[in-house]
Amino acid sequence: MALAGNVLQTLTNNPMADPSLLGINNGAGLAVMLLIISAGTNPALTFSLPIVALLGAWGSTGLIFLLANQPQRGLSSKRLLLVGVALSGCFSALMVLMTLKLSPDNYQFVMNWLAGSLWGTAWSYIGWALPWLIGGSLILFAQLPVLDAFTLGPTTAQTLGINLKHRQLGLISVAAMLAGVSVAISGGISFIGLITPNLARRIVGPRQRYQLPMAGLLGSALLLAADTLGKLITTTTELPAGVLVALIGAPYFIYLLVRG
Repeated sequence: MALAGNVLQTLTNNPMADPSLLGINNGAGLAVMLLIISAGTNPALTFSLPIVALLGAWGSTGLIFLLANQPQRGLSSKRLLLVGVALSGCFSALMVLMTLKLSPDNYQFVMNWLAGSLWGTAWSYIGWALPWLIGGSLILFAQLPVLDAFTLGPTTAQTLGINLKHRQLGLISVAAMLAGVSVAISGGISFIGLITPNLARRIVGPRQRYQLPMAGLLGSALLLAADTLGKLITTTTELPAGVLVALIGAPYFIYLLVRG
């Protein structure tokens, strides 16, 4: 999720770009909810969650591109963010409506999943997700020079011979894949893709060969800390990691807005 956020912020030159704010997370979540409503949560079907979440993330990304792209002006980062926020709200409302059709057991699973309860921690689930996560990460690291060019701005990147539209579509598709698979096994955790790239940029600078891995390490550390704190903060029940990450991420998002 942190790598996906880093890519989105780099491509849009916007420090507030994030898979959750652009609707990618909710698109994946909506697809997963459709699967749960139609087939339940039996163990035989939960292994298909990464594929379904991936398709949902790609579908929402394609819709964002379709609505944000202007034939004459191309893809504007501001328009991309605004369309993503609107679609994210729409997907979120649809998920709330779908909870009315769930059985009590499925409803409890969905609520925990949406809160970011890190449910898919068994090695069997991790084994399904690893090929997608490793493959997407390797693609991103192979494209470090392209990402560095985007940090200089779209005009400079274009003068360096980069096909902006094709590169943006390809890299955002990879980011959507990473975000979708992460959502499938960890639930609806927001703001990791927002916080960690900004922190990584402050620590190691804008060079992608340093910023991208640092964002990934910070994302892992933040999620691990939130999950551990959620287990220790109360003795009656475990707080989902996604709730604690959101308590950190929401004020940071407001800080970025105020800073301009």
